[in-house]
Amino acid sequence: MITSTGSLGNPAAFYCLWGGELTCVPLDNQELVDSVAVRRAIWKNMVLISIMHANNEVGTIQPNKKGAAIAGENGIPCNTEVYRRDV
Repeated sequence: MITSTGSLGNPAAFYCLWGGELTCVPLDNQELVDSVAVRRAIWKNMVLISIMHANNEVGTIQPNKKGAAIAGENGIPCNTEVYRRDV
């Protein structure tokens, strides 16, 4: 599993307890997921790429089309994490 966000912390930790492997890709200086880093992080038998859509703390909106395209090229499901808070 590749994730770009800490909000998957608990599910990712649980996944790792059951023997799963996890890679967190770094963000660039604008807090965006680096598509090159995603490509480099892919390994055989990867089960998921998960990218947070928008970060409410710093205001970034991720280029999810790039992440989804990379996932699709490699036959890996892609999850876009979207969070909505009712005010």
